[in-house]
Amino acid sequence: EDSFQLFGFLTSAQKELFQMLLTVSGVGPKVAMTVVSETSPQELSQIVLTSNVQRLTAVQGIGKKTAERLILELKEKIQKLSCVGDPSVLVASDTPLEPDQFRDLASALSNLGYKQMEIDRALSYLKPKMNVGSSTLQAKFEDLLKQSLQFLRG
Repeated sequence: EDSFQLFGFLTSAQKELFQMLLTVSGVGPKVAMTVVSETSPQELSQIVLTSNVQRLTAVQGIGKKTAERLILELKEKIQKLSCVGDPSVLVASDTPLEPDQFRDLASALSNLGYKQMEIDRALSYLKPKMNVGSSTLQAKFEDLLKQSLQFLRG
């Protein structure tokens, strides 16, 4: 409640899995993140559907009771997803997340301690320079962050 936490995912399926894990009582963000990083969405759906408690307890921070609770509470949700079409719907959405430079830049500036008003000024200054379709997205982001910091300092 007292802090902001930022979580990142390589795929939208990992994000969906993380959010689904948070709905299980007794599972917090730390345990959910560990599960997401130690199992693939496909593997976890298989573990849950086959009630493989032993495999879940191999994940750091998950005991037998938590593993049983995860299987019990997630089995119905995963089966509902499976009824929609593909037996592992989590696999179907396993595509990279679309980058949102504007949001990422605002988040980075906020994490560096800038106020929202300052962030808005910097982003409006940089908006014409932002090219979302760039193939050198990481380099562009770093350049934009440097430019926004120079703008805010000068």
